[in-house]
Amino acid sequence: MPAEIFPEDAGLLIADGFGAAILREAPDHRLGAAARKAVTLRFAHAAARRFHGLVDPNAGDGLQAF
Repeated sequence: MPAEIFPEDAGLLIADGFGAAILREAPDHRLGAAARKAVTLRFAHAAARRFHGLVDPNAGDGLQAF
């Protein structure tokens, strides 16, 4: 797939099973403190749920996800 089909103002990373290369750096998108905290907490909660699911596959039985 040619790299030219992707927007010039977006970052571009090409990867395969052996490695990856950054063809274009992505522009910085600064977040405010509240948004940064919210994104960090959502990431942490998702990671914790996935890890807990690996350790105890039946942990979420009967519970509704957010």
